[in-house]
Amino acid sequence: MRKSSLAVLLAVVVVAATVQADVPITDKDLETEESMWSLYERWRSVYSSSSSSGDLAEKVSRFEVFKKNARYIHDFNKKEGNTYKLGLNKFADLTLEEFTAKYTGAKPGTAGSSGARASIKPLEPVAGDAPPTWDWREHGAVTRVKDQGQCGSCWAFSVVGAVEGNNAIMTGNLLTLSEQQVLDCSGAGDCNGGYTYYAFDYAVSNGITLDQCYSPPPDPYFYYPKYEAAQDTCRFDPNKAPIVKIDSHSFVNPNDEEALKQAVYSYGPVSVLIEASNDFMYYQGGVFTGACGTALNHAVLLVGYGVTEDGTLYWIVKNSWSTEWGENGYVRMIRNIPAPEGICGIAMYPIYPTKSCPCPTAAASRQSQNPATTLGSSDTSTPRWWNGNLGGSPRARLVLPPPAPEQGLEEACGEDVGDRLRSRGEARAMPVWEEVKPHADMGGNGAPVAVLHEFAHCTFLPSLLNWALPSVLSTLTERGREGGKKKCNANK
Repeated sequence: MRKSSLAVLLAVVVVAATVQADVPITDKDLETEESMWSLYERWRSVYSSSSSSGDLAEKVSRFEVFKKNARYIHDFNKKEGNTYKLGLNKFADLTLEEFTAKYTGAKPGTAGSSGARASIKPLEPVAGDAPPTWDWREHGAVTRVKDQGQCGSCWAFSVVGAVEGNNAIMTGNLLTLSEQQVLDCSGAGDCNGGYTYYAFDYAVSNGITLDQCYSPPPDPYFYYPKYEAAQDTCRFDPNKAPIVKIDSHSFVNPNDEEALKQAVYSYGPVSVLIEASNDFMYYQGGVFTGACGTALNHAVLLVGYGVTEDGTLYWIVKNSWSTEWGENGYVRMIRNIPAPEGICGIAMYPIYPTKSCPCPTAAASRQSQNPATTLGSSDTSTPRWWNGNLGGSPRARLVLPPPAPEQGLEEACGEDVGDRLRSRGEARAMPVWEEVKPHADMGGNGAPVAVLHEFAHCTFLPSLLNWALPSVLSTLTERGREGGKKKCNANK
């Protein structure tokens, strides 16, 4: 009975987390001014207004913009053969000019330094041929979708997302880092736009600390003040841990989608620039093939690639406009088009961060064929991974030592442990005090499964694991459960 109740609860939680606000349009809505006004009020009840001050004249002005946009969206969605849909999202009362001024902000180039780009040579892929599909969200290297608000700080979100992913891949800890710190301290830009290249430079020289997504813990932990959608004075303290640094950053060969695919697979999420066009602004779902050019103005994060059932290739792109936009904050963009620069210029300015090992907590080399191999090799010639080879090959075994005080994962703003325990027999990075052991119940082939003995995330997680992963939960100690409850409650 308990398991059944938990299953229902989980289903409700999952549905609630994925449902997006939707304001449908019908032909009848567009017939008269009165019906259009009614549609506008329905939209305002969901989204309020992106730009209205509350004054009547401003509301009427916004309504005129909304009417034009609603007609365009409705007419587009009625056309046959489209691979994507548009929707009345939170930008529906903005002109394209207003939208790009408030919600984009990426500046291509290196602020006039023509030699800077040539100073970094693209690294050769080292992980072998990329598989047909890959999604770093399924491998614990992508944090939640964030919201830049009415600030042209997309450049900071793109860079921070790439650093978060790189750090997770190389250390086994998925930490939520601070865009506000990069906005305040990097000198790479402001709310009127910025340069991803210089933001990566800042991550190399200074590092990025944790985002204040919970109440600040006591010293020695340091959380940068929460995101404000406005630039402020720099409040970064280089003497307080944890600070995540990268060793360098590298350009992918420009205008080469195959090289970009290999880079995503080999090195992790990649920062890219695109042109955010009118259709992109209202994107609601599907594979985006829309009208857009190469006037790069928006920075996003490339986290994977895939293929639809009908064979359409696409990129998986994480945006920074909240989960209310697109497919829960993501967009699928068509891949391998005839134009070498890619859809909306996605292949023109890609940059990825790099970090060398040995790391505090290393992950398994993709080349490892020995399931009894422990981690932490000092070999720096290949990326480190949590899992071993793909395609049924033996998986590497994972050993994670207790984190040092300044690396306490439970106090960090990382994702829930459960998000990194989605199995099919794959070992995920998580706070573990013992080695990964083969477990026939998790995948059926004796694939390694991490044995948890302690963790400190919210109290529903043990129950969820008890329902979904009883074989793993059975190894949890009472000490782990109680410690998790106390620390989670302390953060509330």
